[in-house]
Amino acid sequence: MAVWSHPVDVHYTCRGLLGWPKLHFQIWSQDVHGRNELRGYGFCHIPTAPGTYEIDCPTWLPEGSVGERIAAFFVGGAPRLRVEEVVYSPGDRFRLQTVSGGVVHLQLGIIMKDFEKNNVQF
Repeated sequence: MAVWSHPVDVHYTCRGLLGWPKLHFQIWSQDVHGRNELRGYGFCHIPTAPGTYEIDCPTWLPEGSVGERIAAFFVGGAPRLRVEEVVYSPGDRFRLQTVSGGVVHLQLGIIMKDFEKNNVQF
């Protein structure tokens, strides 16, 4: 388990619910040999109402073939996605064999400003 307790201040703009921002995660770690290893992909939608939220974002990793898993064990380098947009597409992700990568716990504070003034529709 790793704790990264650091505030991140992000400002997004949007024109409506279509294209509403989401958070995309790639979880990396460094092994004992100093190699960077991918540990998981994940994403979650940002809530569409103001307030404080606690969100759990599950992460996963492509399982890969038997040969890829053996190579990853001995040499490092877990299987990766060729096209990262698969993370957002349940239909494409459904066809993948995956393993759990853990959970990212988020505490979000959502503030909305000037939506009516800019004609943003919900």
